[in-house]
Amino acid sequence: MIRPTGRFVLLLGAALVPALAPVLFAPELWRLWIAYVVGTFVLLVIDAVGCALPGAVAGRVRPPERIYIGDRDPFALEIENLGRVAVEVRLHLDHDPELDLRHVDRVRVPGRSVAEVAGTIGAARRGEFAVDRLWLRWRGPLGLLARTKVVALDRKVPVVPNTRSVRAAALRFFTSPEFQTGLKVEQYLGDGSEFDSLREFQPGHDIRAIDWKATARHRRTMTREYRAERNHDVVFAIDTGRLMGEPIDGLSRLDHAINAFLLLGWCVLKTGDRAGLYAFDDRVRDFLRPSAGLATLHHLQRHASALEYGTGESNFTLALSNLRVQLRRRTLVVVVTEFADSTTAELMVENVLRLTRRHLVVFVALRDSELEAVANARPGETLDVHRSVVAGGMLRERRRVMVDLARRGVRCLDVRAAELSTRLVNEYLEIKRRELV
Repeated sequence: MIRPTGRFVLLLGAALVPALAPVLFAPELWRLWIAYVVGTFVLLVIDAVGCALPGAVAGRVRPPERIYIGDRDPFALEIENLGRVAVEVRLHLDHDPELDLRHVDRVRVPGRSVAEVAGTIGAARRGEFAVDRLWLRWRGPLGLLARTKVVALDRKVPVVPNTRSVRAAALRFFTSPEFQTGLKVEQYLGDGSEFDSLREFQPGHDIRAIDWKATARHRRTMTREYRAERNHDVVFAIDTGRLMGEPIDGLSRLDHAINAFLLLGWCVLKTGDRAGLYAFDDRVRDFLRPSAGLATLHHLQRHASALEYGTGESNFTLALSNLRVQLRRRTLVVVVTEFADSTTAELMVENVLRLTRRHLVVFVALRDSELEAVANARPGETLDVHRSVVAGGMLRERRRVMVDLARRGVRCLDVRAAELSTRLVNEYLEIKRRELV
């Protein structure tokens, strides 16, 4: 597609001056107007030739194979100029609004060469999103005409949970000595209940661990060494309902929960326990039974990536009742959810407490920093006072629910999104060290 530019319109409009010359000054000056018009169209033809054919400029896009949610990944644009004259090309990409693309909007490409434009791409929601078309526009050497070319791309870019940050956090935990609980002989005196080995008594050992039969047999004082019990079941119950789709710190609550789940799942499998996933909103969305081995992590990632953003209200009665039926042995259940009103909170508390009769429950809720800011902000007008009162009431209701759950034996975590993964893994390690499951 080729069209005149604003410069050509101004040049053509300027023809009004020589057109009025025969009327205002002398009739024979009509030749001046004719010469101006002919000259203008000659320039137009020259610019059209210099604007190059549509195939003289080509564009390609190299997006990443996948985008990790919450991060920015690099991608490249290649603009090839097959003509002999350098051109300045303006760029525009059509894509799904969920994608955030950042790149320069123009690049100068010398003749018979290729220019590469580096950019970054990110997304705040999981899924598969399209990069549809690349628009290229360049002008002729005189700037009178502009040619537009549309390159159909039809590329699909998957947005997946941020396993890169999970791996980085996992390495930090892997170097922690506390992480080795249950993975090798526990170094904390008095911890663990599973017999591991015998060793000769040394000052500082617990005298209650002395094995008198072994002492008599070996004719020296022997003590038993214990390690933390392994092969526990850990199920991550994620609420995928409407409230979990609300954004906090750039990501939805659900995506924060998924990132924390993958890190916790890695730690659980690394220590020899079994990890599983349970997702629900107004009905049960997914259930992956706990299993052991690091190969299970790939199944956890695939199931977590497939979790959709729900639009309905969460049915805690249905979901947690079904979970109680599915769990056949005592399990550590990590429930990540969100509540907004007292009625929903009462139903949620009732069903969580039923789950605690047989299982150990860790209840996790993410704190909303924006809500806290509204509650603590200094009011400037009457409307600010109303907002602060409502926000303060919601925070008090939230604290009341968390205190009620903690008082009844539920381990509660009310944390900010940035602290969720670390706090959750530390809670798991503490539970494992104390053998509460």
